[in-house]
Amino acid sequence: MTLTHLKPVHGTQVKVFSPIGNSSTKFTGSYDGDGHTIYNLTINRPTEDYVGLFGYSKNYNTIKNLNIKNASITGHDYCGIVAGYLYITTIRNCSASGSCSGNENVGGIVGKGDRSYIYYTKNEANVTATGDYCGGIIGYISGSYTYSRIENSSNTGNVEGENYVGGIFGEGYVAIFEVTYSKGQIKGSNYVGGFGGKGTDTQIYNCYTIGDVVRKSSSGYVSLSLFVAYLYGTATDKAKIWNHLVLASGGNLYYYRKGGHQGKAGN
Repeated sequence: MTLTHLKPVHGTQVKVFSPIGNSSTKFTGSYDGDGHTIYNLTINRPTEDYVGLFGYSKNYNTIKNLNIKNASITGHDYCGIVAGYLYITTIRNCSASGSCSGNENVGGIVGKGDRSYIYYTKNEANVTATGDYCGGIIGYISGSYTYSRIENSSNTGNVEGENYVGGIFGEGYVAIFEVTYSKGQIKGSNYVGGFGGKGTDTQIYNCYTIGDVVRKSSSGYVSLSLFVAYLYGTATDKAKIWNHLVLASGGNLYYYRKGGHQGKAGN
């Protein structure tokens, strides 16, 4: 199904909106918003999974050229303003503002993405998870024999969750990030980073963060970082951070590293 004739709703608050696609009937088409804006999209389904404008997208889809402003999205697992769950899907040139909340796998743009790509996309929404895997752009992103990617994207919303919380991603597995930044306050209990919470076989190039990273828990083991809390490579050259910048919340230079490091197993 190709939604070329689905008109974005301007200035209308849709409280009973049903996400396009779910775990049993997946969205398998493509959508071009043609640069239009949806205002005041409201989805309140706190006990349901796969919540967003698109609930579950699969099968080499593309969702592009769409803005969603002043959204209010509430679900359980796999929640994002644009999409709850992506499988082999590309999101390009989209933006979101407002709020998105759920339990686990919660992101401003996408809840979870598998073998998927996000380009030229901006999140301004505040994102909240009562559980794990929470990010300004995406809660959890994973690849397999090919890397998932996020490029030329940004987050300026505040992000709060429990474990695996980051300004761009909560957890990344076999993923690449390039020319992307986060400027929001990031808050969580463990594996909390200004850019990402935890990355396995994850590579980050020419990215930066501005803002505070706040610990919620006052006891137990904790890993916090102004950039990425934990980076692990299953083999040499699998995990990299290259050319990254960290600024304090006031905009002053806190840390800059030109070049980078290549991780070995266990690093």
